[in-house]
Amino acid sequence: MTGARVAYALALLGAALFLIFYTGSFSLFLLLFLLVLPLCSFFLLLPAKKHLSCTVRQQSRAVRQGETAVFQLCVRSTSRIPTGQLILRYTCRNTLTSEHFRQKLRFPVSAGENIIQIPVASPYCGKLELTIEKAAVCDLFGLFDRNCAIPQKMLYALVLPNLPNLQIAAASAADAAWDSAEYDPHHAGNDASEPFEIREYLPGDRLNSIHWKLSEKRGSLMVRQGSLPLPAGPDLLLELQEAPPEVCSCAAETVLALSHALLAGGQQHRLLWFGSGTLHTVAIVSETAAEEATAGLLSAEPQQAASALASRVPENGRQLLYITSGTEIPWHLLPESAFVFCCGQAAPPDAPCRCCGVTPSSLADTLDGLQL
Repeated sequence: MTGARVAYALALLGAALFLIFYTGSFSLFLLLFLLVLPLCSFFLLLPAKKHLSCTVRQQSRAVRQGETAVFQLCVRSTSRIPTGQLILRYTCRNTLTSEHFRQKLRFPVSAGENIIQIPVASPYCGKLELTIEKAAVCDLFGLFDRNCAIPQKMLYALVLPNLPNLQIAAASAADAAWDSAEYDPHHAGNDASEPFEIREYLPGDRLNSIHWKLSEKRGSLMVRQGSLPLPAGPDLLLELQEAPPEVCSCAAETVLALSHALLAGGQQHRLLWFGSGTLHTVAIVSETAAEEATAGLLSAEPQQAASALASRVPENGRQLLYITSGTEIPWHLLPESAFVFCCGQAAPPDAPCRCCGVTPSSLADTLDGLQL
């Protein structure tokens, strides 16, 4: 619009100079024509706001890293008077990496329904947050505009990482020296505190497992079968600290790649990350739980300090996998059994616990075949 106004001002100046140096009706008519024409265009623009509506038609919920998220707006014009272009000014921010940019686009608007596509691409995974700052329709000459109301000005899309297929060796149930509050839903065990089923007595059952009251009612021996505790899985803690976008994206890819490999190997675990002032903890026991946790984790925002580790309450027996994008690691808060993944940097040689460095280019090679 600024360019159109500058061009109009130059045309008006030229017409005025033409009138000065050329005496005649044509030069006067040209100057009057340039003065009246934008006024007519302005008055034709006044009713355009009443006949124009703009709504969100479709937005990409999730795309893969490297793909383009496409947001769609539906602009409907019921006016028979031709209008100019629709001006959209928006900002887009990746909440995970703090990457942001601002852009201004122009689209022609005709009578009826107009579908406008806004493509947004990010080379990093995370949550794209698109904010429409201004939507306005301008006149035919681009000199004036009128704002259009948009009910929904915030649009979102997830950029999912391309996770590699990893083989990770986790601690087996036989090697685990602790039990958790989770039990095997398909197999019985010896934990009498959590009943698995009540069945008839079989030779070899222990006498202290007999349910005497129920046996007396039924007239036959009934046995209370205990449950089988499952070994406590590891905690995958994402410490998302302020760092370059590629490092923050690498940290999220690392924790999700580890989670995907553990779940594929039948190992239940937990994902932990800090967001909205609290520590989020999600038990990954199925693909559905993993998808929900991924959406929440990719929506996290970088913190200045190690907020996630400071908010975690340690549990006996749970191994901690600490994935961080920060350069300063609070070693005094980490247990000796922790496994630290330093994203975007090499592992310090004097680390008090197991540690490895992960970079975006070496993520698959570093994690594949890992022994937890």
